[in-house]
Amino acid sequence: MSRQKGAPRLSVEQKVQVVLAVLGHELSIAEAACRYGVAEYTIAGWWDWFVAAGTARLEQRTPPGPDGQAGSAEVRRLRAENRQLKLALAGATVQVRIWEKSGEQVQRAPFPSLKP
Repeated sequence: MSRQKGAPRLSVEQKVQVVLAVLGHELSIAEAACRYGVAEYTIAGWWDWFVAAGTARLEQRTPPGPDGQAGSAEVRRLRAENRQLKLALAGATVQVRIWEKSGEQVQRAPFPSLKP
């Protein structure tokens, strides 16, 4: 059975509810397909994707980052590089301010006039 013509597409939240109902044995795949007007193989696909995503996430052993996402190795590397660059920029900014202040002091210091 395929989705009926004119039937609204299900939102992500609705798809999750359908998959959870099937996983929780509240509905069979056939009952869910009939109720929501989609093919049984479609619900089976949602189920496969849902379980695969959950399995992949559970296999990640890295703690979540500041935004709650563990991210890929590349994302973690970029976050570390970003932290290093921020520290380097802060250090350079302090150094420039020190040079500016010392330059102001040199300009204010009285220089002996050079007399031939």
